[in-house]
Amino acid sequence: MPNLNEFLKNINVEENILDENIQIIKQMRPCSKCDLYVESYEFNTNSMEMYWKCKDGHETRYSVG
Repeated sequence: MPNLNEFLKNINVEENILDENIQIIKQMRPCSKCDLYVESYEFNTNSMEMYWKCKDGHETRYSVG
């Protein structure tokens, strides 16, 4: 029987870490230019800005605070 610990250690999990200040939040957001939604958005904890891009390429940005 294979060793389960060896199998679990070899799993490659792809993380979307672009910068240590950027968090990816899994929450639906609407596009500001069309009626599409995105599944997640990025939040920059340094600049307090949230942004996302719909599949049509429209970018939405909001500053928080």
